[in-house]
Amino acid sequence: MNAKEKQTEFIKLYLKPFLKNRDYKNSNQTWWKDRGDFYNVINLQNFSWNTSDLI
Repeated sequence: MNAKEKQTEFIKLYLKPFLKNRDYKNSNQTWWKDRGDFYNVINLQNFSWNTSDLI
């Protein structure tokens, strides 16, 4: 399993359910929660060279 597959699995199995239980909404790899006067925002980004072929 490469790094991208591990990341995808972690998001699906752990992060998304964790944040959903805390009332975060999401679109792709961005989660947000309305706090009244402001928003909490979590945005995951990938680095295009984050692959095993560089080792």
